Amino acid sequence: MSGEKDDIEQLRALLAAERATLLAADYAQLEEFAEAKSRLVMRIAEARPAQYIALELQAQLTRNAALLKAASDGFRATIQRLSSPEAIGTALYEADGSRRMVETAGHRMERKA
Repeated sequence: MSGEKDDIEQLRALLAAERATLLAADYAQLEEFAEAKSRLVMRIAEARPAQYIALELQAQLTRNAALLKAASDGFRATIQRLSSPEAIGTALYEADGSRRMVETAGHRMERKA
């Protein structure tokens, strides 16, 4: 039972760290989090924790999954925006809130004979 409690506490701490990382947009550690999270979830599931613990962990996992999806959607939108023909000059915002224009290569259709 002690191992199960340790796993639950480790998962809680991991989920809190993952959430902080996502909110800070520091995505470098996410792969490590995913691997550790997967291992802990599997061990906890095998131990069959009390329902209230399972529901609490599920809520935290769902919350972080929503943050991951939002980050992924943001990356996708950025890639799409930067690759669009209208993206010749794109306004980006720095961490301090200042605006910076970035020139991107224009896309031209060329017709070859």
